[in-house]
Amino acid sequence: MRISKLLVPLAFLMLFSNGVAAAVPAGFGDFTEAQFKEILAKMIPMAEQGDAEAQFALGFLYSEGLGVLENDRTGAKWLTLAAKQGNALAQYLLALKFDKGEGVLENSRTSRLYAEAAAIQGQGDAQRFLGILYALDKDYIRGYMWFILAIYNNAEDDVTVVVQ
Repeated sequence: MRISKLLVPLAFLMLFSNGVAAAVPAGFGDFTEAQFKEILAKMIPMAEQGDAEAQFALGFLYSEGLGVLENDRTGAKWLTLAAKQGNALAQYLLALKFDKGEGVLENSRTSRLYAEAAAIQGQGDAQRFLGILYALDKDYIRGYMWFILAIYNNAEDDVTVVVQ
């Protein structure tokens, strides 16, 4: 089975999740533990060889405990490898991990750096997250800019309420 076929369910999950601790959407929970283990068995060698998509997928599976025992530290390790190769979703999830201190030491500066790296690539949820960070810092112009970009890039949450 090709990795692209394995990543379809993970991509679907990411489209409907709001970060690392998001609930699994209807339909995705229909995968059995054995199917997750099969996905893992195929992805681990690819991730170890440097495949950024496989590294991202492993990071996500470990962070969520899908097919494996939940392990934020291992999830962060795989997400970091994918993020260093420019994977925007991995960068966004790492931004959330550093913001909350999940599997890594809490670090708001590192969180913002990863969020900016993902947002610059057009990752809508990272743009929304940056909008929130800038608004909390009372930099309303930059916050508004990132919210508008998030709306344009179809960020998962409706940010129009925040913008009003």
